[in-house]
Amino acid sequence: MEKRMNSIQSIRKDWDLIESLINKSSRVLDVGCGEGELIQQLEKNLQANVHGVEKDQEMALKGIAKGLNITHGDAEKDLFQYSNQSFDYVILSQTLQAMIEPKKILTELLRVGSKAIVSFPNFGHWKIRLQLLLLGKMPITEGLPYSWYDTPNIHFFTLKDFENLEGFLDHVSLVMENNTNTSDSTISLMTMHASKGLEFDYVFLAGWEEGVFPSQRSLDEFGNKGLEEERRLAYVAITRARKKIQISYVNQNRYSFASHDFNSPSRFISELPKEFIEVNDSKFIKENDFLNDFI
Repeated sequence: MEKRMNSIQSIRKDWDLIESLINKSSRVLDVGCGEGELIQQLEKNLQANVHGVEKDQEMALKGIAKGLNITHGDAEKDLFQYSNQSFDYVILSQTLQAMIEPKKILTELLRVGSKAIVSFPNFGHWKIRLQLLLLGKMPITEGLPYSWYDTPNIHFFTLKDFENLEGFLDHVSLVMENNTNTSDSTISLMTMHASKGLEFDYVFLAGWEEGVFPSQRSLDEFGNKGLEEERRLAYVAITRARKKIQISYVNQNRYSFASHDFNSPSRFISELPKEFIEVNDSKFIKENDFLNDFI
């Protein structure tokens, strides 16, 4: 119990240090956010606009139940969905050592955020060295309370090791600067999980059918909690557009043209304010200059 308390106190110190590095009212992405304790701290103390990504679904749902903006996802696979420089800060707290490809994660952090804040346990700390010297076993400390057989850590590095990444990080920053300094008009394709607020003038949202969105699997596995998470995603997607949104769904079974099954439009469509909606069928696209009229 004492070790657990020491570990919690160590994490709290880490969060306080992270908070001191962030400006007020910033846009922040917390990667590996758990149940969202750091998100709550930054929102309360800095009035920051904080989003979180958490791999553990149960922890993510607990954070969502608190009203926090958390997405269930794997940072090593899903960060590509976020556009360049989407956030002022991206936080990776006490997680880098558990990543399969740390170099790839660091690259993505610097692409997604203007600044990256990374904290990790120093495996070169004198307490760890002393335990190795005297006991000859893998050390267990207040910051590293795991035995060798159940530790989530797969990369062991020190502060000096991390300092050697300076050249690589400078290169990544230069590449990201070249990528973001483009004036070409672009179309961004991404999932709703990558949403961060008013970013585009025009947004197209496809596949709004019952069973697809909201996902039938989510409803079956998580019931009302799953439905509320899907509804939150719908809200986030809709509030992405500055000017206009096109929501589409298909009536016929999208997986088989020979099927006589028909889809119902998503319940989220019927929840939208009627005074802001214009409903058209597929003939409208064929008979009109749809894209130019839309934009």
